[in-house]
Amino acid sequence: MSTQMLFLVFGFAVDACLFVLSTYTRKLARTRNILEHYEISISNLMEANLRLQNSIVTEITQATNNERKRIAQDLHDIIGHSMVNIMMITDSIKDRLDDRDGIKAYCDVIHQQASGALSETENSMRTLRKQYDKRNYNSVAIKKLTSIFEKATGVEVLLEFRNAPTTFGEKIDRIVYRCIQEGLTNAFRHGRANRITILYWKHETGEMEITIKDNGKGVKNLNEGIGIWGMRERLSGIGGSITVNPSEFGFSLTLTFPFCTASDQEVVSDDRVGYC
Repeated sequence: MSTQMLFLVFGFAVDACLFVLSTYTRKLARTRNILEHYEISISNLMEANLRLQNSIVTEITQATNNERKRIAQDLHDIIGHSMVNIMMITDSIKDRLDDRDGIKAYCDVIHQQASGALSETENSMRTLRKQYDKRNYNSVAIKKLTSIFEKATGVEVLLEFRNAPTTFGEKIDRIVYRCIQEGLTNAFRHGRANRITILYWKHETGEMEITIKDNGKGVKNLNEGIGIWGMRERLSGIGGSITVNPSEFGFSLTLTFPFCTASDQEVVSDDRVGYC
């Protein structure tokens, strides 16, 4: 009888333990689901914040450029109108005077000076407008990009240009900028990284190498998406390539492309830098 009671009590105890364990397991699963939901929500908010930061910078830059163009146009109109008036007045004075004391010669000099000033003003204003219409993607823009990314996501970004030049030329700068932008986004969105390293290095062979490495969750088998395809396509247009190195302890990709300056080989670019 005592043995049966012992087994009965033991059975009740086991059932109670299983019930408690099952209850805690369900609670743990619910807690895990809630945490995953919060993590996804935070990730979405940070992505939205990053897009907002980029949008604000773009709008501020555009507004600044528009204001500068307006000022340039105003200066052109004011100075141009004044110079034309001076030229017309000197011509009128010249027509009303005889050539006593060489006054007509002085009028000619004034006319020439005003005409030259008008021409220089037009050239300067044209150059000014052209400069503000062009967006830079050089190393300064890369620094601004990574700074905004850090503030928007909280992800630390280590950026080292090492022996790289300030600019690769307009075409290559734009390609590098877009590739780094895509690399940062992927490291944050897919890798959930909290630290990203971007390293530039120019080899003696003339080949430029840029590595983007993160400490995210990594991946064993990578299925390349449209982002990496886009990088590969951009780089192929300048004779470059991309190497992807997925692992269980992070993710890295390396951009390589041939590059030379005016002091190297023959250069293919209007601004004296480009790919050889």
